[in-house]
Amino acid sequence: MKRGLAGRYENSTTASETVRAFVPAPLPFANLNYVCTRTGLSFPAVSKAMETLSRLNIIDEITGRKRDRIFAYKEYVRILKEGTERL
Repeated sequence: MKRGLAGRYENSTTASETVRAFVPAPLPFANLNYVCTRTGLSFPAVSKAMETLSRLNIIDEITGRKRDRIFAYKEYVRILKEGTERL
């Protein structure tokens, strides 16, 4: 995120491009290399964008590792889980 002209924080273009990498994907999960390939952005840009999206509670890092991390698009996972709860 960056501070806009009005002094409010705005999402960066990099973060929105990163979100778009999840939307047409067949699975709601992605690693940094996959997002780099889908968006054409550099690894550092994608890494920073994923951290921003994680802070905004849009995605979750699900491996708990520092390298080879995998991220899950939370809303996509929520939709997939609908109707699968145990009775």
